[in-house]
Amino acid sequence: MKTKENNILLTAIYSYMDYKVYLEGIKSNLGKGTVYYFLCPVSNRKCRVLYLAYGSHYFKSRYAYRNRIYYNCESCSKRDYANTRYWKLQKKYDNLIKINFREFYNGKETRTLNKIDNLRNQVEYFDYARMLEVENYMKRKKIWI
Repeated sequence: MKTKENNILLTAIYSYMDYKVYLEGIKSNLGKGTVYYFLCPVSNRKCRVLYLAYGSHYFKSRYAYRNRIYYNCESCSKRDYANTRYWKLQKKYDNLIKINFREFYNGKETRTLNKIDNLRNQVEYFDYARMLEVENYMKRKKIWI
């Protein structure tokens, strides 16, 4: 990292190119420390996240793209939402189960165990919701098993 005036130059090596982005530090509103923002190389706006979307070769802020950037859950249909959410949560749950963690500490459940329980409940909820969607679809199409 190099500094230029009050900005910091961050050089990142990304798969096929060396990428240079400036960081600008602004004093925190709490009076403690500094909050750093990226300076978008296209629009020169301060932003916390730079995106690489729509086949672009440059990281840009959301405002630098002509089209809106959608999250995955925004682009799936209403009927497919439960299914999409189920598989995303199931993957997160499986990854969390694999790690070695303590279930109890000083007689109390750990935060990791609470997180796993919450994920399990969400997975069950969306599993039920997607089965309801299948059942409703079968009723609409008059398919009986």
